[in-house]
Amino acid sequence: MPASGYHEAEADAGAPLVIQRADRAPLGGLLLVIAVLWLVPAIRGLVGGHPAIVPGLGSAGAYAAGALGAALAVIALDWMVRGRIVAIGRGTVVVTVWSLLGRHAWREPLANYRQVRAEREQRPHRYGGLNWYVVQLCHPEPGKAIELARAKDPALIDRRARDYAGRLGLPLSWHRDEPPARHGLERGGETAAARAAGRPLSTG
Repeated sequence: MPASGYHEAEADAGAPLVIQRADRAPLGGLLLVIAVLWLVPAIRGLVGGHPAIVPGLGSAGAYAAGALGAALAVIALDWMVRGRIVAIGRGTVVVTVWSLLGRHAWREPLANYRQVRAEREQRPHRYGGLNWYVVQLCHPEPGKAIELARAKDPALIDRRARDYAGRLGLPLSWHRDEPPARHGLERGGETAAARAAGRPLSTG
């Protein structure tokens, strides 16, 4: 099962690691449908001369519905277009981000990244906390840290984290407030990845 919203390009050994993220595209499609549900009545009301389509707003109803629909459509299109590609190879990390406003890219030497870090994120939910497990490529400057994978399955993230640490030659750490043993994750795998990279294992 792939990590949520992430797609890793299949490549031969030694080829650059390429990870593509476009996790908001499905939500963008859903939001666009909602936008259309507001826009169609607004247009019909204006064209047909019956703008009072929203109770309590009178003749301004069609304009309000149209404005809301247009705003939702813009947000939906941005979500559908927005994405990011991370390419790591030949000692360089290249990040390309695109949206409705255009595309921009930046690069950073891989040597400036200290470790691959896996951790649990807990988000509030009406039925209790919602857990996400995340793999990050850590940089001393928080703005240059890169999320490599995200999923609800801790075992999947454990495998991804160990794989990325080994391929990038970086030590692997789990957030010390979330010991891997609590989630059925293998500490031995972390140690092996760190030894393979020739660096000490960090505890976050």
